[in-house]
Amino acid sequence: MNNNTNTKYGYLALCYHYIRPDADDPFPRILGTKTSEFKDQIKMLRKNFQMISLDDVLNLSYKKSKLNNEKNSMLITFDDGLSDHFNAAKILHENEVKGTFFIPTCILKEKLPANPMIIHYSIALCGLEKFLSAFRDALKFYNQSENDFNLSYEQQKDDVWKKIDEIKSIFKYKLDYQLSRKLLLHIYQNLLLSVFPEILKKIHLDKEQIKEMVEMGHSIGVHTHTHISVAATHLSKNDFNTEII
Repeated sequence: MNNNTNTKYGYLALCYHYIRPDADDPFPRILGTKTSEFKDQIKMLRKNFQMISLDDVLNLSYKKSKLNNEKNSMLITFDDGLSDHFNAAKILHENEVKGTFFIPTCILKEKLPANPMIIHYSIALCGLEKFLSAFRDALKFYNQSENDFNLSYEQQKDDVWKKIDEIKSIFKYKLDYQLSRKLLLHIYQNLLLSVFPEILKKIHLDKEQIKEMVEMGHSIGVHTHTHISVAATHLSKNDFNTEII
């Protein structure tokens, strides 16, 4: 985020993730900005900032052009290619704001969810204990020892949010990225799909939705292939091409 007070050269970038329904959310344990809150925030941002697009940012960065705005500039972005973003894109379009949506390509190329979403939805749908049980089963399936991981959890004793942070850290930093993906897909196939066979459509955008978002004037960016932690990962040349290029 570039918080330069010179409005000709600086801008702010605000990144959203989940945009959840105000009522009757089928997955109430998925945390995020409520739709009504999002609508109010966009109206407030339009009032106080000059809303810019990715094209404006690219021109500023590479062509050294000026924004020539009287107000500070604001770029709205979204991470993870979530199904929530289709409705968010429509809200932006109604308010004449162009957003930038960063999408993991695995949701299109392989029709499989990105890594963090498997964790989020597994825990939200099935609970932490069942997720940890599925994690143990996946480790066993791939002949991995669970001794290197603290997989225990006791209700009323352990902090659930701290435990979730520990789980995310394991998959991002402690596990090899290839093994991490295999384990998560095993959990997805044997836990999530067994509970909710149509879960992919509930998690991520599909091709037709993305096309419609582009037609609204929004921009699409890449969020790697499977949403790995790039800085913490030593990618092979082939996997670098897959994940980044």
